[in-house]
Amino acid sequence: MKRTLLFSSSLLCFLGALPAVAQDEAPETDASEAAETEPAPPVRQQAQRNAPARRQRGRNAEAAATETDPDPPGAQGALPTDMEKIAQAADVPYRPKPPGHRVKFNLQDADLAELVNHISGLTGRRFIYGAKVRQIKATVVSPEPVTLEEAYQAFLSILEANGMTVVPHGRFLKIVDSAGVVNQATPIYSRGEPVPDSDRFVTRLYRLQHATPEEVLAILNKFKSKEADISVYGPGKLLIITDTANQVRRLIRIIEEIDVGGSGQRMWIEPVRNGSASDLVKRVNELFELGKPNQPGASASGLSRVIADDASNSMIIVGTEDSYLRLLELLKRLDARTVEGGRVHVLPLQHAIADELAQTLTQMLGGNKKDPANAGGMFEGEVRVTPDKSTNSLLITSSNRDYATLRLVVDKLDQPRRQVFIEAVIMDLAVSDSTELGLAFHGGYRVESSGVLNGTMLLGGLGAARSVSFPADASLLQGFAAGVRGPDLQDSSNLLGTGFSIPAFGIVVNALASSGKSNILATPHVIATDNVPAEINIGDDIPLQTNIGGAPASALAGLAGQQTTNALGLLGLGLGGGFSAPRAEVGNKIKVTPHVNESNQVRLEIEQESSAPGAPVGALGA
Repeated sequence: MKRTLLFSSSLLCFLGALPAVAQDEAPETDASEAAETEPAPPVRQQAQRNAPARRQRGRNAEAAATETDPDPPGAQGALPTDMEKIAQAADVPYRPKPPGHRVKFNLQDADLAELVNHISGLTGRRFIYGAKVRQIKATVVSPEPVTLEEAYQAFLSILEANGMTVVPHGRFLKIVDSAGVVNQATPIYSRGEPVPDSDRFVTRLYRLQHATPEEVLAILNKFKSKEADISVYGPGKLLIITDTANQVRRLIRIIEEIDVGGSGQRMWIEPVRNGSASDLVKRVNELFELGKPNQPGASASGLSRVIADDASNSMIIVGTEDSYLRLLELLKRLDARTVEGGRVHVLPLQHAIADELAQTLTQMLGGNKKDPANAGGMFEGEVRVTPDKSTNSLLITSSNRDYATLRLVVDKLDQPRRQVFIEAVIMDLAVSDSTELGLAFHGGYRVESSGVLNGTMLLGGLGAARSVSFPADASLLQGFAAGVRGPDLQDSSNLLGTGFSIPAFGIVVNALASSGKSNILATPHVIATDNVPAEINIGDDIPLQTNIGGAPASALAGLAGQQTTNALGLLGLGLGGGFSAPRAEVGNKIKVTPHVNESNQVRLEIEQESSAPGAPVGALGA
């Protein structure tokens, strides 16, 4: 019975301490956090003020119980119960951190419960989430410590990446799915209130000044996030945007660029039939002084902006209806057909060659035929293109509208050609590697006898010519060479009649390794244009051997008689001496064609030819 009363007392102390712990865990809130929390009721505040006294009374009661029953059953070695764990955690109040305090924020595959507990322990914020909230696995890697606000923003980013967000719910923050956040109580910001830099969902009210809500909504729907919602209140030209705070800030910047101009402005697209849209827009801007920095909105004429679209040869006009009608009357006069049957335009080229480009355009136009169908229906009349080599220009005979269309094609073809620097190395490679390891020896003996063999020399060995000539032979001294030479045999110099003495014995060991090297003949280089062949030619121009046929002249001399033989013979020599032999180039030829793609990768087509003059065959003139 006594223990039961003590447990009830401890439980009462814990329940009384819970509001105080909640109050202690609340961080020092700033202006943004004040909107998320609300002050506690007076009764709860009174309970919070009385919590320390109740907690102290609970500790005193537990101390008394310990003195009364020092060793209750199961006290030794017993683990604390869940209620005791909660009570111990509640007794540790949250201590607010100083401004700029940094903490380590690293997580590895943390689930939602671990992530919420960790961020709650760092910032002191209270969170609520139910079992229906999706489960996640989050990893945070931060080599350097971060501030508490940075850690909280990282927490919001993790939730946003997993389709969740937080919304205020009393003094707590409730974690909900982003898909249903539109129906939750998100913070509301209006004009003049800065939207925070965060991944938390907020609602922004924006009232348009010039543009219509429907036009702006059609643009914003392309840039909003998947869970966002944008509603329109037509009578007040009000946009209600619910999205993440960072995304709302981005949408507001887009709206500010769109919502310009005067009241009642619209947009028209006016095609130009005879002239060039770019030329007309330039004249209109100069006439009405449009596009100047000091005129962000509509000018006094009611026009805001006039832009040329060269692809369709049209003008895009932004302004009031009255200003558009006045400009339309002006355009009818400026866009009048000046010359019937077409005009001649001179188009100078910057990079392309006039002859080559004219051939390409002529093929596109269908061989200068008058039928527009030959050009794919792109032109309304006859178009003729003539190149001028002296000025590298194109003479185009067509209407202004056809010229504007053809000018777009020419501008895309008249681009700077990419070039490739190519350097080659031509060498004569002779491979002559050899390795030599040799052993030579010999021995000799002079027979001293009074018999038949008196004065005879006995010689023998292996490679004796080398060991006998060592070290007089310089070829044996290359590489590694070692040898032993004995004394000369008596009377050996008279053996072969050479006067060279033969040693009594000799041994030679030699080792030699040799290799041939390459010979660089030339290092030519060339700059080749993309898709244009280039040639490198290194060689000589030599005459070719040929038979000029001296026999017919000799035969002619015999037919003319003996008296004119010498004269005709000389004539034959004259014909032979006046003949010019054909010539040909021999050597090394390299033909290279580079191909460069849009990624600046080069592909080379290489053709190589190598030739050399041969030895003469037969006799010239035979």
